[in-house]
Amino acid sequence: FCHIEKAARAGSGTFHFQLNGFKLKNVDGMFSKSDPFFEVSRLVNTAGGNTWHIAYRSEVVKNDLNPKWKSVSVPLNNICGDNKDERVLITVKDWEKNGKHAPMGSFETSVNSMINKAKSGASFDLTKKNKSYGSVVVASARVEGETPKPAPGDTTGADAAETAAVGVA
Repeated sequence: FCHIEKAARAGSGTFHFQLNGFKLKNVDGMFSKSDPFFEVSRLVNTAGGNTWHIAYRSEVVKNDLNPKWKSVSVPLNNICGDNKDERVLITVKDWEKNGKHAPMGSFETSVNSMINKAKSGASFDLTKKNKSYGSVVVASARVEGETPKPAPGDTTGADAAETAAVGVA
């Protein structure tokens, strides 16, 4: 048999980033602290309109309102379709054993905005129903392995990017 895969498109790369929560609001009640994790969602145009689809979910940091999540590496195409200015949604949630994770807040951004925040040290406000639930700092953010997109009218790069890799077993 043979296995066919589509080669990576021009512009594809990997987005590496690391987020830290700062003074997150406890949503777990008086006797315990929240167990925060974050999700990165991309906007997808479907027949019913635009909807957010989860592209990445972080690990849970137990009992911590100032979490330092592990560094993340995600294919750029998975979170923004290779458009670094495309809107993405970052949602922070409190992990619950029963699976009904409580939202702690969210913010919309883009890959380019996250890169700029990492350079400037500025943070994103985490909000829920227009109330502040703390902030999220982008400790680091960079794109690696991005291939240049072909110039308009240049078919040599486009043909190479669309070539299928074939393996015979």
